Amino acid sequence: MGPINTSVPERASRTYRELLGWPVTTGHRYRPRSGCTCGEPGCSTPGAHPRREVAVLTGDEVALGGALIAATRYFDALVMPKETGLATLAALGEAVVVPCVVDETRAVLLVRAATGQHALENGLLPTVELRTGPTGWIALPPSHRTRWDTPPWHDRTGHPVLLPHGQEIRSHLLEALGHGRHAGAMSDVCGPVLGGFPEYCVYCERLVERTEETLLMLGFSASGARPSLYAHPECPKPRQLAPKRARRA
Repeated sequence: MGPINTSVPERASRTYRELLGWPVTTGHRYRPRSGCTCGEPGCSTPGAHPRREVAVLTGDEVALGGALIAATRYFDALVMPKETGLATLAALGEAVVVPCVVDETRAVLLVRAATGQHALENGLLPTVELRTGPTGWIALPPSHRTRWDTPPWHDRTGHPVLLPHGQEIRSHLLEALGHGRHAGAMSDVCGPVLGGFPEYCVYCERLVERTEETLLMLGFSASGARPSLYAHPECPKPRQLAPKRARRA
């Protein structure tokens, strides 16, 4: 199976329907000179939100430039600031694959249907919106300004990803929001935490401030899956033990 391409609306629509089993509808269109077809001045999601009249697409009749909208019937969606979403993915690493759609300001993490509330602290986090059930929705790529940071299929095989239970990402999401371990002592130890989530020394595992002096390795990758590493300047580096010599018989 070749690479899955969601840059073409017709192909993307077919992929969502046939590979993932997600019915999709056509949403509003984005017009470069006129903005969103909803006509709302200052629309916050131009070309990436539903129309009032919803009709599930059964073929490739996608309107030119129209958004692809999926109801949260077969998954739950956790909508949050982009920085928080990418920090959560970075904390998860390769342990759990969480499909994630991003636009310029937001990240949408997808978990198993009816489990999204288990990712939230006491069922509620102010900066995270849970969309669940047939009345919720998300805009799928190639809707205006959206793209997959982590697609819901495996790149090598093209097989669908098994969506994680919301509980599996709970601790990592709370960590990204600054509610994880040592959260109560963050301001006392290292002052304001940049990016909304704590950083820990790779040597002593205590909180460390992100500065040029404490930076050990600069991270890379679009999702932050290879994060930057920090350490206290006063922390000794682990001693490298010399290899043991083989004993003579």
